[in-house]
Amino acid sequence: MATCRNTTIAPNTPILIVDDDAAHAESTRALLEAHNHVARIETNPRKALDWLGDNEVAVLLLDLNMPEMTGVEVLEALVQQGASMKTIVVSGEQEVETVSPLLRLGAYDFMAKPYDPARLVRSVTHAIGEWHLQQENARIQSRERKTDELNRFLLDAFPDLLYVLDDRGKFTFINRRLDHLFPALREEMIGEDWRALFGARSHLAEQLNHRMNERRTGLRATRSLEFDLTADSGEQATLECTARGLYQEATEDEGRRYVGTYGVLQDVTESRRTRRALVQSQRKFHGLFMESPDGVFISALDSGAVLEGNDIFNQLKLQFGASADATDGWLWPSDASRSEFVTALRRAPEHLSLSVSRHLAGEERYLEINARLLELENMPCMLGTVRDRTRERYAELQQRELQSQLLQAGKMEALGQLAGGVAHDFNNILASIIGYAELVLTARSKIPDKDVDTYLREVVSAGQRARDLISQMLTFTRANRGEPQPMDLARVFEDVASMLRAAIPSTIEIAQNFDADLPEVRIDPVQFQQVVMNLMINARDAIDGTGLIALSASVEGASEPCAICHERLTGRHVALRIRDTGCGIPDKVLPHIFDMYYSTREPGEGTGIGLWLANDVVHSYGGHITVETSERGTEFTVHLPLKTSRASASDSVPARRNGDSVHGRIVVVDDEVSVSSFLGEILRHAGFETMVFNESPKAMDYLVTHLDEVAVLITDQAMPMLSGLDLAQFVKGRRPDLPVVLITGFTHAHDTNRMEEIGVDHFLAKPFGIDALLDVIQGATNRSPAQEAAP
Repeated sequence: MATCRNTTIAPNTPILIVDDDAAHAESTRALLEAHNHVARIETNPRKALDWLGDNEVAVLLLDLNMPEMTGVEVLEALVQQGASMKTIVVSGEQEVETVSPLLRLGAYDFMAKPYDPARLVRSVTHAIGEWHLQQENARIQSRERKTDELNRFLLDAFPDLLYVLDDRGKFTFINRRLDHLFPALREEMIGEDWRALFGARSHLAEQLNHRMNERRTGLRATRSLEFDLTADSGEQATLECTARGLYQEATEDEGRRYVGTYGVLQDVTESRRTRRALVQSQRKFHGLFMESPDGVFISALDSGAVLEGNDIFNQLKLQFGASADATDGWLWPSDASRSEFVTALRRAPEHLSLSVSRHLAGEERYLEINARLLELENMPCMLGTVRDRTRERYAELQQRELQSQLLQAGKMEALGQLAGGVAHDFNNILASIIGYAELVLTARSKIPDKDVDTYLREVVSAGQRARDLISQMLTFTRANRGEPQPMDLARVFEDVASMLRAAIPSTIEIAQNFDADLPEVRIDPVQFQQVVMNLMINARDAIDGTGLIALSASVEGASEPCAICHERLTGRHVALRIRDTGCGIPDKVLPHIFDMYYSTREPGEGTGIGLWLANDVVHSYGGHITVETSERGTEFTVHLPLKTSRASASDSVPARRNGDSVHGRIVVVDDEVSVSSFLGEILRHAGFETMVFNESPKAMDYLVTHLDEVAVLITDQAMPMLSGLDLAQFVKGRRPDLPVVLITGFTHAHDTNRMEEIGVDHFLAKPFGIDALLDVIQGATNRSPAQEAAP
């Protein structure tokens, strides 16, 4: 069969005439065209071969004897090219020796000149028909060959081993999958008995007899028979055999005859491992689900219908008064809270946690719910756990209370360190006040007015110092933890250093160096004061004799690893350093300095909680502490994260006003005569009509009958019989619009809460200045300010 060449059939020229006699060629073409054939003429055989290299014709009329190239040579060249046309040779020679080589080279016909035109036409017509038949057969064979190649490719690419046995049990076909399952070669197994596939594993051949060579068909045939195969390498595999008999259809002369077996061997090792793993996983999940110490449940996400719940979940459900068939809604305080939880779970399907509190039999119960989305049979569900955290919650509250007590104990320890220095400072302040006051009283007539003014300013200055000192002490000893707020750390350092100055020997210098425009951090100021105070007291105790305590603050990048948790701050943060020139911390002591109750002081000289509290406070605000120590001293660095933005607000003081714009009297109530008299004088001097009472019951009697005439009530808080808050509650109950100003030396947290409940408008902490008092009066009346009347 001719090979396929990349040629095209010349349009309308299915016949090529090659003859060096042009006249003869033209007459031949005229003859053929008269019988509806189209022919092309080439007088040069070499050009004819070149043209045939790119084109294809049905019939070639070839002259045998040509000067350029003989007909035999042309035929030989066409054979080498694989030409498929039918060749009719025309020649004047008739000898057998001439004709035989032509036929061997594939010539279709031979005609001797002169030939019968009718015979030539018949021969050409027959040749064209056979050529078309030959082309159609070639196309059919090509399609069959391609189909066969495709089928073999598909069979070889099939992931399972496919085989066919003849009626004697010998292989007639095996696909390439054999190479992956058995060491035998496919070519070697063709014609071999199927038992040879298993070699020395005779037990497998016995097990699979009448299975791999199955004769049955239909439902009785072998299906999914599993067996284990151990490879020469020792690797274990699980195979599955499916086979059926092949039969030749029955004929009139013979019934249906068995001709062989078709079978499939499938490697199911991984699927069986997966199935076993899935079964084990299901058992583990069921065990974890049912035996979990937490309540575990699966519920429909939308309706809340409980699809599955373990015993703990069902017990909790009954404890909370829910019926056995209740939805999961009992977990949440309300339907709205469950709806919010479901909405959040859709946004975070992998995990969502929520803590809720519920009342049960007069007790507050705390539940922790963890859930994730789960889809079961195309229905969105919630896989959740619920844990009763009531005991843990109460334990946490007790731990917080204990920490608060420890914090207060640390404050008291630090306060004991300060007591002597504070008393010394306060005595100096009193000496200044008493001295200047007595000087004015005893020698007023001899002292010029300008000196009297100077002495009185010194008295005021000393009083303000005493006020600041007391304010710092009261703030520091406050038992409750305040809310974090933006803090000016440099100012806190300066305040603590000033407060500790009297408690630190004069031989120890305190140096301060803070970056300009230092950013603020969010922290409770009282707790931060205690951190700084504890570190400064430790620095003081580490110095024997002359030394230096250096305080500094700056903004830095990544920190060194924390001395306690070994984590570090990676971004920009504030670094606060307290360095001393003491003896350093011994290596054996350093690992324990942040342990609770660890102290190197003598018994009775310290509680050992100072550094523990400092560590607890700093870490509660996301900070870290690093320590560097040597024989030349120790440096503690507190690393605190920056707040998101620096507060920028200008302090604006409202303008002072006089009493002309206030309609009514200002009532002042204070059991301390000197204070009430002082307040009355200030207000009268400013032009306000003022009533002063030193006993709260008398003030109450006046308010009962003259409440409509009162513009502002100014009352002290701590008074016998009736407190300031009692008076405020009385007047607010009758005149909610009456401004009330509460003054006191110290206010507890519960007083502050009651102030908010009653509606106290303003609060003044003693001691306060004249400007502060008049500004509060202006704010209380809330009218447009007026200029103070000239004295």
